[in-house]
Amino acid sequence: MTVGPDVEPEGEVKVKEFPGGLYAVTRWEAIPNPQIWKQLVLWRENSQYKPAYHQWLEECLNPLEPPEKLIFDLYLPIAE
Repeated sequence: MTVGPDVEPEGEVKVKEFPGGLYAVTRWEAIPNPQIWKQLVLWRENSQYKPAYHQWLEECLNPLEPPEKLIFDLYLPIAE
């Protein structure tokens, strides 16, 4: 999630900055499970891309929905 410079974290919430990179992204409806990540890694292994070592990410696009209706984008770091 990108936040502006004026955002101040509260309580246990922290703002962290990390360098970006190239990602393979897939969308998943419902809470992600390890099989989804395995499928994404398998795709990368069979593609022209190499593993990269920047941050793996999961982004929930609709966090206020019940668990069975959640939509996530999963970001797998890749390199050319």
